[in-house]
Amino acid sequence: MGVAGYEINIRTGKLIDHITGLEPSSPISHFLASKNLLNPKNAAYVDILHTDIDMIGTNEILGSADFFANGGKGYAQPDCLNFTITNPGTFIKDISGLCSHLLANNIYARTIRRTQPEFYGCRCQYQPQSILPTSCRLEEKILCPDKVLYGYYGPRTAKGTYFVDTTEATDIQ
Repeated sequence: MGVAGYEINIRTGKLIDHITGLEPSSPISHFLASKNLLNPKNAAYVDILHTDIDMIGTNEILGSADFFANGGKGYAQPDCLNFTITNPGTFIKDISGLCSHLLANNIYARTIRRTQPEFYGCRCQYQPQSILPTSCRLEEKILCPDKVLYGYYGPRTAKGTYFVDTTEATDIQ
């Protein structure tokens, strides 16, 4: 999506209103030119959902607002704890990060359908350029004076990094 936003801006001189990045991939970003990476300049508002900063995803702050589902840690995604991949007789837990990585699509789709419970983000107190895995965590949910609705219907005014708790939803997978 970074390329699309960049090219539209270059060709028309206008910004796309909104881009949502779902679990941007870390390995791919190392091979792309910086103009192709999703960033806050690609649209008037860019929100990012991180679900697996440990394996496939990235912990880089890429949007106007970055939301870290359950802290963004792949092994902490409740819907992936029992996930297995079947390859001719082999069962592998989600050590690959695949379940957590793909979970971003399901979480976002759920916000479009407005399925209850809705997901809210709690602003993280620590605002680094590249977030550390422990700096956006469950404690942020407990000390959340100003929560923000996450997803398709969320406000386009949210800025910074947010912890999003999805543990109450049992139907994400």
